[in-house]
Formats: sequence, structure tokens, C-alpha cells
Amino acid sequence: MVATGAFVPAMEWLDDAFAGLPLAQLDDAFGGSLLLGLATTLVCAAVVAAILYAVARWLLAHRDLIVAIVATLLQPCNDIAAAFCADLDIHRLHRQMPSAAALCLAKRGPPVAFPTR
Repeated sequence: MVATGAFVPAMEWLDDAFAGLPLAQLDDAFGGSLLLGLATTLVCAAVVAAILYAVARWLLAHRDLIVAIVATLLQPCNDIAAAFCADLDIHRLHRQMPSAAALCLAKRGPPVAFPTR
């Protein structure tokens, strides 16, 4: 939170330097009110820190489950999947499409005649 209290006026000073405007007072860096700006900045930094702390605690509390899920997802094919993969015709799945020139030379047959009454 201390770093946030230092970074906000530094960013405002840099923004004013790029705009060509001088930063007259420290109050201007916090939007006109040093007390209100610093309090708002510290509250926002505390909320973000609390959220990150909660997420880190949840991840650490469930690390065994997360490791098991990742290990299951990275595991090679099991017996059922291996049998399924062996039955697939790989050449049928990767059939090459005809070129544009071959499509131009191709002739279509007449339409199928439907029986008329």
C-alpha cells in the first residue's frame, strides 16, 4: 500500500510532464485533495491485496486437487482412448482437398432424374 501511495503521484507527475503542464502541488497529484486521494488509493490497494491473498490461499488449499487435475489432463491416452485411436483411419481424416485447377476441369454429371407420374 505504501508503494501505491508513491506510484499514484509519480504517474500523475509523468502524465503532466508528457502533457507539458507543471504539477504545482502534491494535492494535484491526488485529484485536488491529498487526504481523499490518499485514502481512496490505500483502500483500493487494500482491496486488491485482500483479493490476491484470498486467491493465493485458495490455490494453496487446493493444490493437491489442482495437481491431480493437471496430471490427469497431461496423461497419455488410456486403454479405451488408445483402442479408439487405433481404429481410426488416419488417411481418411487427412484427405487432401482438390486444387482449384482440378475443380475447374471437373465435370458434373446430369442431375438425378426423378420419376414422373
